[in-house]
Amino acid sequence: MIAEVVLNERGSGVVSRLANYYPDRFVAFAFLALGYFPPSSMKFADSYAQTSEIAGRELFGYWYFFAEKGAPELIEKNIDSFYSLALADDPKLWTTHLAPSGACKAWVEGNMKTKYASYLLENEIERQKNELLKGGLTGPVNYYKTKVFDLDLEDLKAIAPENLVIHKPVFLGTALQDYVCLAPLQKVVAARSVKGPLTIKEFDTGHWVMWEEKDKMNEELLAWIQGLTF
Repeated sequence: MIAEVVLNERGSGVVSRLANYYPDRFVAFAFLALGYFPPSSMKFADSYAQTSEIAGRELFGYWYFFAEKGAPELIEKNIDSFYSLALADDPKLWTTHLAPSGACKAWVEGNMKTKYASYLLENEIERQKNELLKGGLTGPVNYYKTKVFDLDLEDLKAIAPENLVIHKPVFLGTALQDYVCLAPLQKVVAARSVKGPLTIKEFDTGHWVMWEEKDKMNEELLAWIQGLTF
């Protein structure tokens, strides 16, 4: 089966590795908010320091919290606090309460809350929280443990050198008000690492493009898919 694959943020890591390991099984790849990130032999701490230097501030401090022992239980205990930060009405809150090291943990431990963004109805937010709690947060945060503790470095060595860049069509939907997955950085990496046709569309939203601008995003994505030639 050959298909397109479309994912957001943490799912962008999945799309990236599908492009690296199984490029022939897909005709195109789409990324929302967080674009393609090539495999690297660099340890996470070094990559973190490099990215922070380029951006002029920390971006992924919450990854360290997610990788801590006890993080899943703390998030589950104060799920309303965590979710209000994840879906904050003011996207700039992420610069002070998500991106810096220790900030997200302090927010959740303090059971702090803020106004939810208006693009999701209250019953949908409650449904999402309940679904997360059914399975627990251990599985979801394991992705971050894999990265923070460099558990995937050996696996990345198996990627063929020619597959370190993407040769298929790529759609990148950047979020101009995303203060973690910075749009300019996503575009720079895409321009360097995508050798196939590259389509970049900007959305004046926070991180959750597919909810905040769902109609526009779907229109742009559909037009891109319909324009693909097989």
